[in-house]
Amino acid sequence: MPELQYSYDRYQPVIEKEFGVEYDMVHMNIAQFVALSMGADPYKVCCFQTHSVPLEGFLEKTGII
Repeated sequence: MPELQYSYDRYQPVIEKEFGVEYDMVHMNIAQFVALSMGADPYKVCCFQTHSVPLEGFLEKTGII
């Protein structure tokens, strides 16, 4: 299901609140992942700013930003 990452991204905060657990998961679709791995800008090309779950921690850990 190609749109599944959107459901995980949008509802992760809701699920965390419901169960009292912080999951700290990164959700992106394969096109974003491939573009990022090829050096694309995470905001201009991959549109990471549209995610509900912030990806800055992931980007910092991987040395992208």
